[in-house]
Amino acid sequence: MFVFGGRADRSGPFHSNNEIYCNRIRVFDLMTESWLEAPQSTLPPEGRRSHSAFSYHGELYVFGGYNARLNRHFQDLWKYTPDPSLKTLCKLAVLHYNLEQACLPHDIRWELSAMTTNSNISRPLPSYHG
Repeated sequence: MFVFGGRADRSGPFHSNNEIYCNRIRVFDLMTESWLEAPQSTLPPEGRRSHSAFSYHGELYVFGGYNARLNRHFQDLWKYTPDPSLKTLCKLAVLHYNLEQACLPHDIRWELSAMTTNSNISRPLPSYHG
């Protein structure tokens, strides 16, 4: 699960109007229940809250939001491309955790099968150099 941005208060749970706006992407691994930093190859957008985020074709999009410290309502659209891609990360998670594949799209099931099938294409050829 990818999470971008958010607001916190320097006084912790108490509202002091001394707000902090995060501009990092964090990844929550649902299997290990731990947070990871997402590597970023581009400069992230300004920190914000009340934005929308969605994933489309393996990329994360963030739209709009608000930052009270800047007194700014954002109307931008920002795209983050994870490296490796979300599709690759999903395939690796399915294989690593031995997850059910029946509900996956046909092309991904085919790729997973090709990745795990012991065939002449995926197996190194033996060397007969005496």
